Amino acid sequence: MRTRSNHLRVDASAIVRNRNHEASSFVTDVRVVRTFSDEGLSGLTAEQRPGLLALLRAIAHGPAGFEAVLVLDVSRWGRFQNTDEAAYYEFVCWKAGVQVIYVAEPFANDLSPFSMVVKGLKRVMAAEYSRELSAKVLAGQRRIAEMGYRAGGIAGYGLRRMLIDKDGDFDEARFRGSLIGAKAVETGLDDIAAMAQVVATTLGAPGTDPDKSYGGAMLRLQ
Repeated sequence: MRTRSNHLRVDASAIVRNRNHEASSFVTDVRVVRTFSDEGLSGLTAEQRPGLLALLRAIAHGPAGFEAVLVLDVSRWGRFQNTDEAAYYEFVCWKAGVQVIYVAEPFANDLSPFSMVVKGLKRVMAAEYSRELSAKVLAGQRRIAEMGYRAGGIAGYGLRRMLIDKDGDFDEARFRGSLIGAKAVETGLDDIAAMAQVVATTLGAPGTDPDKSYGGAMLRLQ
């Protein structure tokens, strides 16, 4: 059984896919003996996909120990920009005598002309989805950079990521400063409470521009 999960919802998506596989195995009277999974990894390349590579090794070196592979849908092999790559991995299974069963697809994977055409279209759709999403993400990051902000990733040395609203207001920083100050007062940490007050003063009231020294004040508070 081979699955793949994307982006942030790794645990939930993996559980859903496993349940789909289990449901299929119950209907077709198939017993799941092994799971190959690449959770949260990109489907654009196969090199960094240990689950997929382990599946291919098990089949190539044989005997694999199973007669069929349950796959959620056609795109689970990967959203390769060269769609022949996904077709090749499925062919490797068929050549070794291992049947490929798509759990969530509305067609039987029986090598009929219809299934071959539909699989080809779905591979192209999977690749195009990834390409379009990449273009949208790049455009969004470029727009953020043009506005003077830093998009994504870990902040550089001496810097701290800070959430602001569409108007550029620093409400999160104000909240964090007030929260730290309140906790410091409760525990008797007067120096930290005083520094939190400095942060609040440099940030100013909501809707106003902070003083240029607010960055240093935030770093000293940490």
